[in-house]
Order: sequence, then C-alpha cells, then structure tokens
Amino acid sequence: MKLGTVKIYTASSNSTIKLSYANPLVLYNIKILAINPKMNLTITVTNPNGDSWSFTVSSGTEISFKKINYQSIAFKDSNTYTIYYTLQAIYTNSYQELLELEQESDISIVPINNVIITSPIDSEGNLMVDVENYPLDSSGNLKVNVEEITQTMGLSANAFTNTLTTANTKQALAPPTGYPSVAQAFVILINLSPSDTIYVGDVNNQIIPLSPNQSMALDIHKSQSYFNITSIYWYGASAGTDKVGVMYA
Repeated sequence: MKLGTVKIYTASSNSTIKLSYANPLVLYNIKILAINPKMNLTITVTNPNGDSWSFTVSSGTEISFKKINYQSIAFKDSNTYTIYYTLQAIYTNSYQELLELEQESDISIVPINNVIITSPIDSEGNLMVDVENYPLDSSGNLKVNVEEITQTMGLSANAFTNTLTTANTKQALAPPTGYPSVAQAFVILINLSPSDTIYVGDVNNQIIPLSPNQSMALDIHKSQSYFNITSIYWYGASAGTDKVGVMYA
C-alpha cells in the first residue's frame, strides 16, 4: 500500500467530485467541509456498481470518508457557496489488499456549531449590507472597499497550507502574501502529513497532537474580537513532508 499526497480542493455546492478509475486498485480518504449561513445540502454518493444513496445536512458540517471505493460524491443545494475538501489516494498492491482495506471503510459526520454571522441574512440566505453611504461611479455601480466590507462581515473564507521547514522545530502559521492574518469566526487546522503526528499550540507549548487527516476547530465566539492565527505554532518530525492545512474566516 502507498499513500498519495493529501491535496486541498474547492467545489461548488452544486457540483460533483468524480473519482478516477484509471487505476482500479485505488481507495480514497476524503474530508469535506461545508459551511454556509443557510444550507439545505444533499450529498449523493454513487457506489462502484452505480447504486446511489443520499443524506442531507442543514448546518455547518465536516464529513469524513475513510478508505472508500466510490464513483462520485455529488452536492446539490438551492443556495450557492464554496465547499472545501481534501482528497488522498490510497494505492494498493493487489485486489486482495484492496478488499482487506475496504473492510476498514468508515464515514463520520460531525456538526460544526457556533460559526458566527456578523450581518443579518435575508430570506434567500444572502447577507443584508447597508450600502447607503457608498458612492456610485459613472455607470451607477457602487464604489466599495471590498477589504473593508469583508472584515466588517467576517465571512470571507481563506485556506492555505504550510510545510514544516525544520524537523522537530516549532514554527508559526504563515498565511500567504495577501491573506489576512486574523480570524473573526473560526479557525480549522488539519494535519496533511502523510504519516507523522503534528503538535499544535502557542509559542511556548505545542501540546495538542493531531494525527494524519485529523482536524481541530477553534471557535472565536465574538465577532468584534480578532484572533491572530500567526500566534499558533506547530511542529512535526519530518521537514519538507509534514504539512498543516488551515481554513479560517
């Protein structure tokens, strides 16, 4: 058995994740993160023989599929928003090994509560923003500082990965250039390392272990407060291959 690299993708709330069958000896680990102020998301799973089954989530949810052999996972919602997911291929050496690993298949559905919306929502699930004081350009369009509005609403989702530079040496989370360094609603961390446990904490103590593909969520609670994500430190045993994924808003 060989584990592929964990990769982060985005999808629409009305789209399909199609799993490749170019190699029939492949299983997948998939973790899906669906969060939106208004949701009625139906997730339909299609098995290798073409049979399908569905379930619906109506609030922020993390869905994890372990060692699965599916054709596709489809999303359908009357509301449009972005869904984040990670995908890792598991390459088996034989059909017998695939069958043995498939016996360990598992699905977990975990609600993500207390995500704070800092602006009211209309009947369609859209944010209601007061634009009275914004000027218009010559074409009648609003002239708006997008960054300012995003920070006020606290709803702009961001995601990135960091790779460990030096083995067994703590390092701070480092958002890419242009990304905000603060969160208002939540921070989610996921260990994207192929095999190592990573340890997360502050500058002095990294005491929270995260196994590969395990995640943790921090609820900021107060929309008027800002949490500096660069104050989070982490380390692992292998430089260059140990990685942490971060999603925050």
